[in-house]
Amino acid sequence: MRLLESNKLRLDTDEHTRHPWHISSIVEDFDLVDAWTIPVSGDAHDFPKLQRLFLETDLASTGRMTSALFTVRGWLGGRPKPSTGHNARPIPGCTETSLQERLPDDLAPATNTGQRPPFRAVFFTDREYTAEYSSGLVHAALHLGWVQEQKTDRYRGQLAVYVKHRNHYGPLYMTAIAPFRHHIVYPTILKRLGRTWDSQ
Repeated sequence: MRLLESNKLRLDTDEHTRHPWHISSIVEDFDLVDAWTIPVSGDAHDFPKLQRLFLETDLASTGRMTSALFTVRGWLGGRPKPSTGHNARPIPGCTETSLQERLPDDLAPATNTGQRPPFRAVFFTDREYTAEYSSGLVHAALHLGWVQEQKTDRYRGQLAVYVKHRNHYGPLYMTAIAPFRHHIVYPTILKRLGRTWDSQ
């Protein structure tokens, strides 16, 4: 596993794309902006436990700084009003309003997963879970994966974030928040997931 030196949890994106994920064919027109290892490990059948833990964790309350950054993200991103619905905006450059519309016939859309707003579940399998988020700046997909560790029968968690920009402000926004994502938000969230996993 090749890790970037800037953070022990952050992965080179090549480490994520080398796996045959379902998500890869669904977001071909998106940019993979972040890939992370989640500090949890288990057996092959433990992925639903990670998915459930992720859904039960209030990501915006993992710390004061993380909470503040989530608030700023919602303000800058133009979070949709409840009356407009999560998927009121089409995916940039497309007519689809949800990645669920791109799923192949053999991959069922997720329903009633318990995903917290403003994210919406897209699909899940025994190794993958994807949720999407739409704002005034980007349409994003968050992907959880369950990866077999080399030469063992153990698996570990992995997280990736794909983004498609809605306008020219999107890249500026992602660049501006990159240091906070990489050094505060994701490390804080992932370490909390790891601590909770270990305590169960």
